Amino acid sequence: MTEDNVKHTLNILLAELWGGRIDTVESMHQYWTIDRIIDELFSHLLRYYHLPIDTSKPHYLKDPMKQTEQDLKETNGWEKVVAEFHGNAALYDLSGKEYIYPGDEEFIREFNETHKDNERFVLNTVPYPWLGNPLKAKVIVLSQNPGWVEPAGRVIPLMLQHEPRIAEEVMEFFRRTFCLEYNSFMPEDWNKSLGFSARDAYNAMSDWYWKKRFHFLTDAGVNEETIYKNIAVIQYLPYSSINFAPLKKGVLLPSQIFTRRLIDFIRLNNPETIFIVPRAVNLWREFLGNKWTSLEKDGRIIPHLPNTYRAQYLSPNCLGQEQFDKIVKIFNSCANE
Repeated sequence: MTEDNVKHTLNILLAELWGGRIDTVESMHQYWTIDRIIDELFSHLLRYYHLPIDTSKPHYLKDPMKQTEQDLKETNGWEKVVAEFHGNAALYDLSGKEYIYPGDEEFIREFNETHKDNERFVLNTVPYPWLGNPLKAKVIVLSQNPGWVEPAGRVIPLMLQHEPRIAEEVMEFFRRTFCLEYNSFMPEDWNKSLGFSARDAYNAMSDWYWKKRFHFLTDAGVNEETIYKNIAVIQYLPYSSINFAPLKKGVLLPSQIFTRRLIDFIRLNNPETIFIVPRAVNLWREFLGNKWTSLEKDGRIIPHLPNTYRAQYLSPNCLGQEQFDKIVKIFNSCANE
C-alpha cells in the first residue's frame, strides 16, 4: 500500500467523523505527513469517543458540540476513585493503598520507579484533579500538579483522622468535588465546635497554598466567598509531588484524556469562563493544542507575563494590571448576580 493510499484512508475516516466531504479534508491535509494525520485522527477520536465508566452502558461516537453535562459525567473515571474513599483513610492511608485513576497505574508506577524521591508521586493520599467545580466556575486556573508539603501533608491528615466529624466533612468535600457536584473551592467554614472547621483543616493540610495565592484579589476588594464560589483549579497532573517533573514524552494518561475532555466541554458550553495560566504556559499550550488557539483567539486565556516569578499568585505582577483588573471585574459581577 502506498503512502498516498494510507493518507486517503485516514482522510476518509476523518471525513466520516466530521461529517464532511472527503475532497475538502484531503485538501486541508494536502501537505501533512502521515504521522500528523494519524495524530489528528487520534485527537479527534478522543474527543468524540464516549466511554462510560459504567461498563453496562454503550460506547458510541458523539460530536463534542452536542455532548451534554451528563455525557461528560458518565465518562468521569474519578467516580471510581471516589468509590474507594472509605471513611477517612484516604486523607493519608497508612496501609499503603494507592488512589489512582483507572488506567493511569502502569505509567505512574513506572514514573515513580525512575525518578528521584522529590519528584515521585505520593499515591497513598487523595489526588487533586481539580478543586472547585470547573463546570460552574467563571475563572479557572490551569496548574501543573499538587505540591506535596512535609510535614503538613502527612501529619495534619493523620491528626485529623482522630477527629472523625471534621475528617468526614473534608472527605465528603473531596467526594462531591471530584464527582463535579460541589460548588465551592473550599469546604464549609461554619461548624467550629472543635475550635476549627473543615475549611481550616483542609487549608492546614495544603499549607494554606491557594488561600495565599488569592490574597491579591481580596486586597482588591473581592469578597473571599465570591472567589470560592466562582473559581476552580485544574491540574495538568492530579498526583502530588514535592517537585514537578514531566511524564515521558508522548505519554497521555487516561486521567489527562478526561481533563482535556472537561476543558473542551467548558470551552464549548461556558463561553463566559476564562482560563488563567500562572505558570507552565508551554506545557498547557502543547497539551491543549488547537483548544488553546481557540481560547486565545476569543480572549479567554490569560498567561502569566514573561520573566515573572511563577508562584501562581493571581496578582498584577504575574498577570499584568489590565488582566488582573479584568479578573477582579468578573468576580465583582458574580457578587452582584
